[in-house]
Amino acid sequence: MRKIRLMLADDNALMREGLAMLLGLQDDMEVVAQAVNGLDVLARVADVRPDIVCMDINLGKPDGIETTRQLRLQQAGVQVIGLSAHIEAARVAEMLQAGALGYVVKDRAGSDLPAAVRAVYQGKTYIRTQ
Repeated sequence: MRKIRLMLADDNALMREGLAMLLGLQDDMEVVAQAVNGLDVLARVADVRPDIVCMDINLGKPDGIETTRQLRLQQAGVQVIGLSAHIEAARVAEMLQAGALGYVVKDRAGSDLPAAVRAVYQGKTYIRTQ
């Protein structure tokens, strides 16, 4: 069975490592790369070839929304799930307009991110802000 290939993009090392551990426990997922900022994502995604990038919205250089826009232009086959502490509808809408198929609040990542990954991998939208 082919595993879902994931890249984690967050400027917080503890968050990245925690998500990598969580997702690494899933039988159908593997974390193939981690990125610390938007430039890192854009520079590495073609070589790493993830199916999905789990992207912090507040990622720097550029932020996660702009990185998602650029990523969707450069690598249309790579899907994005936005991760953020923000639950405001405007922020969610910005991320979805940039091309993300999913959005998970960081407080809920432990329980919701695996389901979001599976849904987005199947081409479905997954939004969980509460």
